[in-house]
Amino acid sequence: MPAWLRQPLAVPAMARQSLKECRMAAVDWSLLEPFVQGAFEQHGRIERADVIELAYGENADDDVIDTIDAIGSRVFSSPTDVRDFLTAQKLVNE
Repeated sequence: MPAWLRQPLAVPAMARQSLKECRMAAVDWSLLEPFVQGAFEQHGRIERADVIELAYGENADDDVIDTIDAIGSRVFSSPTDVRDFLTAQKLVNE
């Protein structure tokens, strides 16, 4: 194996900074709550697709959409459960 392949990979400082900036900033719960509450009122549970549909309908900010995406395939039985989950993931400020 050539010597250059055995060398440790150096990540330039600029790339390290870009990785740090890629982390999502936490959004305020007040921005998400109407969509989460709306999904709950319509369906009696909260699923990502239902919340996303409401958020898209209101042209929600990209950060809000990204945070809703964190719900994934989970099904929540109340808006409080969603808030607690997203807060534990450090994606939402209360």
